Amino acid sequence: PRNLPLSGEMGRSAAQIRRICEQSPKFAPKLRRTAEIACSAGIPKKNFAFALAICFEMCYNKTIKKRNDSNALFEFRRKKEFKTMAQRFAPATPKFPHMLHGGDYNPDQWLDRPDILKQDIVLMKEAHVNCVSVAIFAWAQLEPQEGVYDFGWLGRIIGQLYENGIYTILATPTGARPAWMAQKYPEVLRVDSSLHRNHMGERHNHCYTSPVYREKARQINVRLSQAFGKHPGVILWHISNEYGGECYCELCQEAFRQWLKEKYRTLEALNHAWWTGFWSHTYTDWSQIEPPLPRGESHCHGLSLDWKRFVTHQTVDFCQKEIEAVR
Repeated sequence: PRNLPLSGEMGRSAAQIRRICEQSPKFAPKLRRTAEIACSAGIPKKNFAFALAICFEMCYNKTIKKRNDSNALFEFRRKKEFKTMAQRFAPATPKFPHMLHGGDYNPDQWLDRPDILKQDIVLMKEAHVNCVSVAIFAWAQLEPQEGVYDFGWLGRIIGQLYENGIYTILATPTGARPAWMAQKYPEVLRVDSSLHRNHMGERHNHCYTSPVYREKARQINVRLSQAFGKHPGVILWHISNEYGGECYCELCQEAFRQWLKEKYRTLEALNHAWWTGFWSHTYTDWSQIEPPLPRGESHCHGLSLDWKRFVTHQTVDFCQKEIEAVR
C-alpha cells in the first residue's frame, strides 16, 4: 500500500518491519496486506513469517510490546488461541490424508508420445508431486463423436500415475465442448450482450441454461463417475473449470423472467423494487422484461443487479447438477 512508510522493494528485513510495527501500531492492517503481497512476490519465507507473526500479534493484542527475544514472535499464542493446521483444516479426502502437491495435467494433448508420458511421471516424482488434476479440457478425447465414449486412454493414465504414487483429481470436462456438439446443437453456444450467438471456439463458451448442454454434461459426468468413481487412484473430483460469464440467448432470457416471477410474484412488486416509474419504464407484462443490454435498458440498477443474481443462480445450479451426476 502506498501509504505504508517503507522505501525500496517489497522484501524488507525482519528487523525493519519490527521497528516500524513498534513505532506505528496503526499500520498493522496495511502491513498484514503487505506481508501477503510480499509472500506472493516471493520474498524469503523467514522474512514473510516474521512479518506475518507481527501482524497477527498486533491484530489480536492491538499493540506490540518490545521483546528482546524475537523468536517469541513466532509463538502466535499457539496453545491458547491458535489450533495447528491439521486441527483447523481437515484433509481434503480420507483416501489420502496428507497435503496435496501437484497441478493440472493434460496428457490428452500428447497421447501419441508415450515417451513424454513416461518422462512426465519421472519429473513429477522428482518434484514430489503426489496428485494431479486430469481431463479438465478433454471432452473431445473422451467423446470424439456423439454418444461414442473413449475412456481407455484415461484409465491407463490414472493407472500409471497410481502405480507411481501419484493420485488423480478427476475433472468433469465441461469447461470446453467438442466441435461436433457446437455444430449439431448451436443452442449450447453463448449469445453475447449484442444478441449475437458466438461461434465455436474458446472455452467457457456455453450456455448454462441450455437443456441440451445440461443433458450432454450429465451423460458424460455419469459415465466418468461409473468408470472411475471407485478407482483407488481417484481421490477427488474437479468440477468443471473456472465457472463464469453470462449468456443472453432466448433460453436465458425466458429463464430470467421465470426467476423474477418467483422472486417478486407480481409486476407491481417488481416495478416498485426497480423504481421503474423513472423515465416511464414501468412494465405491464412479464414478456417485456429483457436483461440489461447496451442497446436497450442499461440504467435500471434493480434490473442490472437482479440479472447478475440470476446469472449467479444459473451458474451455481449448473455446478450443483454436475456434482449430483458424479455422486
